[in-house]
Order: sequence, then C-alpha cells, then structure tokens
Amino acid sequence: MTTVQISKDDIFYATQWLFVKLEEQSWLSDKFDDVLTARQEFKKIKHSSKPEKIQAFCDKWLSSRQAGELDKSLCLDRKRRRLENKDKPVSVEMTERASMILNRLAQQENCSTSEVIEKYMFDHVVCDEH
Repeated sequence: MTTVQISKDDIFYATQWLFVKLEEQSWLSDKFDDVLTARQEFKKIKHSSKPEKIQAFCDKWLSSRQAGELDKSLCLDRKRRRLENKDKPVSVEMTERASMILNRLAQQENCSTSEVIEKYMFDHVVCDEH
C-alpha cells in the first residue's frame, strides 16, 4: 500500500512522472513480466481524469519507497503551482465608497491597491503564510 495521495490537481503531473519512471530500466521491478504488465495497465489509465484510477495504480504497483519519491515530487509541484498563482489577479466586489477610499490611499502611498490592502490589513487577519 502506498502513502501518496493523488488529487484531481495532481493528475497531470503524477501521470507524467509515472510515464517517465516506468520507462526507466528496473525502476519498478527487476521482474520483466511485472514491468510489462504495469506498463500495459498504465497505458489504459494514463489519460484518466479520475485521481482514483491513478491512485489505484500506485497502490497496486508502487513500493513505499517509490510512493515516497512520487509524493515528494508532487509536493514540489504543488509548491511550484502555489507560487505561480500567488500573485495572480483576482476580482473583488466592493462599494463605490470603499473603492474610492482604497484608490485614494493607493495614490497617497504611491502604490497599487493590492499593496495598500497587504500593507494595512495583513496584521488584522489570521493568515497562513506559505
């Protein structure tokens, strides 16, 4: 049984990682027949959009060491995706008065409205800083 948990967001990266690893000589097993069977099973599920199918493959074929390798790789990919999306613009609904106050303060501080929010509100909110 593996310890890796594959989410819907992990599917693309997990399948790419597995594809590469399954092509490596003796990575999965020293038993050639097992490797061929695993590769055939993987071909059937590699385009799946269901994490359960990738998870079931991992549970069946990966050792705890191999699952740990995949888990570590997925953690790095999740971190990379978080960093890529960290400064992605979002829309916020606010009243006209709130918008005027925010924009005026941004002009006075000579910064963006996002910087005003971060500067003045960060200490007033409980946040997990990653």
